[in-house]
Amino acid sequence: WDYLYIQRAQYYDDSEKFEKAVNDFNMAIKLNPVRTETYGLRADTYTKMKKFDKALEDYNILISERPTANSYYRRFCCYYEKGFTEGYLTPTEEQIRYSDIDNAYKIDKNPALLYFRGDLKKMSGNPEGAISDFELFLGDARIQEKFKDSFFASAYGGKAECHLDIGELDDAKLAINRAFDIDDSVSSNYF
Repeated sequence: WDYLYIQRAQYYDDSEKFEKAVNDFNMAIKLNPVRTETYGLRADTYTKMKKFDKALEDYNILISERPTANSYYRRFCCYYEKGFTEGYLTPTEEQIRYSDIDNAYKIDKNPALLYFRGDLKKMSGNPEGAISDFELFLGDARIQEKFKDSFFASAYGGKAECHLDIGELDDAKLAINRAFDIDDSVSSNYF
């Protein structure tokens, strides 16, 4: 029966009736507390509601039982959204966010995770690490088929920003020119 509550909760979530979704996820968990994915689904809903602490509690349960690339990535996104919405994260939260994207990439070598990790390193004041991740992302042959030009332009723009931070003006110029060549509307966000 828990599955019926999950299905209805997902319908409510898709309809942005988040309180009803949470109520149904709660019923599903009460009926079957060992179905860990339900915690992840409820956490996703809590994140949309900006109830980050409740979401993180559920993501922690999910990760303790099913430490997959997806579960780490979802918790990373919650911390990202929390930091953006509340304006800060504690040093411990920053460390967990950083570990989550690393763990996700260790499990699943998805090149998109390199982009996000590079962006996180850029925001955290590690331009050399960010450049390395952006280069790995841009050099992965698999990304040619999967990502839109705006994603490439953003990676080159982020790379240019990092080169500027460490005084590598020629490399910054090459990267930003490449970003403009790909999509000048996205790369203009950087300068």
